[in-house]
Amino acid sequence: MQDGELKGTIKALQFAPRVEAIEPVAYSLDDYRRILQQLRQMDEALTRPQAQRSPDHAAWILSGKLRDIIEPLQSFVWDMEERGRTRRLQIRAFRPKAARWVKDSWRGSKLDSAALFAQSDIRDYLNGLYQTADACFTREQLYQAQLQTELRWLQMAYRGHLDRTQGQGGLLIRSLLPGQGHAALAYLAENLRRVINDLGSVEAEGPVDDGILLQYQGPGLDRLAVCEQGIHLFIAKNNAQLPIAVMAIEGESTEGPIAVPDTIIRLYALPRPNADRRDDTLTDLRSGMPCGTDLGLEDLKLLVAAGLAEENTSFTEGTC
Repeated sequence: MQDGELKGTIKALQFAPRVEAIEPVAYSLDDYRRILQQLRQMDEALTRPQAQRSPDHAAWILSGKLRDIIEPLQSFVWDMEERGRTRRLQIRAFRPKAARWVKDSWRGSKLDSAALFAQSDIRDYLNGLYQTADACFTREQLYQAQLQTELRWLQMAYRGHLDRTQGQGGLLIRSLLPGQGHAALAYLAENLRRVINDLGSVEAEGPVDDGILLQYQGPGLDRLAVCEQGIHLFIAKNNAQLPIAVMAIEGESTEGPIAVPDTIIRLYALPRPNADRRDDTLTDLRSGMPCGTDLGLEDLKLLVAAGLAEENTSFTEGTC
């Protein structure tokens, strides 16, 4: 509303560029040894006496997450070394510890964004792409994808801890169509709440104009907020499109101008009325991979890892 008149804003949107996201890597035994060494170095940096002049609850939590990988990975390396001394064998993939696995329902088809909006029914096109595609990962590749995701996730938190930043800020989730999208807002808020709480905590949550504000604290969460910033485009029957903007903000206030992102990072094909929720599909534009929308924590972390891909430093190259 301006000068007593309702005025709209036209904003051109673009698709997020494809990145080399989670591509399963066939790790060698030497790779696993290097990963183990770097994880130990990270843990030692978190727990050495000079790093603990004052109680640091976040460092203690992060150290625990590192050890959840270090201990079983060490046993795995020992087992492979022992078996390798007795006979030649192919190194199998390490199976990380997880409460829930990355779903095997991720699909390997890559979205052709140029053809997308030429479709008469975008929702049916996305659902059909998902239903006819082959699985993205074999069982061994699923283990590798899980490990890659966890390494990027912990790397993000560790770098945040080294920077001595509190990782405080907010994620504003707002419908760009005023008064619409309450279910979509709630769905995105729930997913973001789960990934935030894995590394830190949601300190406060509340409604704002046409949206929801999540205020967070935890190492690396400011980087997570930037990765998730973008347009989440929900597509319903007859190609009706509902853009939901996720915006990273500093502090607690949503007053003043907030730049609305112009990059679509995910597409959500909503089900037909009264349809089974399993018919929903999500397509991540950075990785190009589709999946169902009923995501576990490990799937959500995989999506964030796709946003971290461009800045990722490989554990197997001796740096972290």
